[in-house]
Amino acid sequence: MIMPSALFANPVFQEALAELEGLGFRVSEKPRPGAKPYGIIGGRSNQRWWLIPLEDSRLTINGLAMFQPIVASAKVIKSAAIITSKLGLASTFLREKVYISGRSDFEDIFSQRFLSYSFFTGTDSPHRKVAVQVMDRNGTIKGFGKVSRNPAVKPLLAHEAETLNHLHTLGLTTAQTPSALFCGNIGGVLALVTDSLKTARSKSATTMREAHVNFLRELAEKTVKPPTADNGWLIAELSSRYIAVAEILPLDWRMRFDETLDYLAQEGGYWGPKVLSHGDFTPWNTFFVNDQLYVFDWEYANSRYPVGYDLMHFLFSLPPIANQSADRALAQVRQLLSLVEIDQVNMVEDSFLLGYLCAHSLFYFGREVAAGNELSGWVGGQRAAEYIDCLLKAR
Repeated sequence: MIMPSALFANPVFQEALAELEGLGFRVSEKPRPGAKPYGIIGGRSNQRWWLIPLEDSRLTINGLAMFQPIVASAKVIKSAAIITSKLGLASTFLREKVYISGRSDFEDIFSQRFLSYSFFTGTDSPHRKVAVQVMDRNGTIKGFGKVSRNPAVKPLLAHEAETLNHLHTLGLTTAQTPSALFCGNIGGVLALVTDSLKTARSKSATTMREAHVNFLRELAEKTVKPPTADNGWLIAELSSRYIAVAEILPLDWRMRFDETLDYLAQEGGYWGPKVLSHGDFTPWNTFFVNDQLYVFDWEYANSRYPVGYDLMHFLFSLPPIANQSADRALAQVRQLLSLVEIDQVNMVEDSFLLGYLCAHSLFYFGREVAAGNELSGWVGGQRAAEYIDCLLKAR
């Protein structure tokens, strides 16, 4: 566990701290009048931290709803934190602490005084943002806020608010989504605030369920764009993205994209129509409410992806698949895809798998380019390379 003194010297945490202060909060290493204690949970794979309120066991337990683990080790940490909180011993488990005071405009947005909060600093990336879980004094979750000072994040939050508003016009029956309550400046930061149906008992599935497929099928049916005469639209889209970053890509990735795009152009195949895709449809961006799927975090929603993109993204993100060797993972993804039919697209084909992996990889490279970062890769980039290489080798 990182010590608070080292935490306050960390540049990622410092930026998150500035965003919290822009909201009206003040975070300190030591107790001071009016400040409330927060336990620290640190991410293992990258720089990110959850700040969980410790003043009341109800707030601690419900505050932990923001920490939504998928892997077994993280689930153990959360379970231990909940058990010790119920015993009134949360401070003995979450020993490293910070202290937070102040109020924010969330009270005006939710029309309620004396709100409580838990915080997530966001994962270190070009689109990192602070997430705030808003609760009442009893710990009931009222909603969430996304907060950033990064100009690159501003259009993402505005796009998410617009997407949420659009989703509510579709009359979806297979899933629920948040409502955008506010999108604009709060103090010195940009914020998107939504409501939520999340509770401390909300669970995310780590397997593909019928509910996921039914939702994606309904979303596709209600957002499908008229078919074009040219079925090469996806290759044109991928080629355009590739050209934008090709000159500064590492050599191995240039060779990988060249071979993939050549193969896709020669293979042809039916990609299906363009539909609205979530863009980051993963277990941790979904949970179940009374057995109905709830889908949030729509900032990467995209209407230029083919039907099936979200389903493959979900499958490749599942821990039981991601933890296997590339060839075994691909075999399992194929097996699961063979059980699903969406718009008569054969998603099991190598061309469709390569199309998804190419789109996914170019998105992350494009994000790094926009941030002015060196293109050495991204978290998960090595795994994507293994999948592509495995498919290209087998063709």
